[in-house]
Amino acid sequence: CVAMAVATGLALAVTPDLTDSTLPSQPWVWLAICALFALFEYLVFFVQFRREGIVFSLSEVAIGLAIVYLSPLAAISARLVGGLQKV
Repeated sequence: CVAMAVATGLALAVTPDLTDSTLPSQPWVWLAICALFALFEYLVFFVQFRREGIVFSLSEVAIGLAIVYLSPLAAISARLVGGLQKV
């Protein structure tokens, strides 16, 4: 958890502009991406192959959307808020 906080701080320190996004978006996009993070963290997939089990979620889809439609600070906050239900 501490390593994640340090990595987030370093990422914020080297990001040139925290208020710009790749594509312009409306304020409701942040809420939609928060909901996607929460949904994709709640719905996990369990695949068993032979004697090994693999568990994964689709949160990478929401991360991709956040990178395109939100600013870096908004994307990080959406990830943190969307992942709160897991704690």
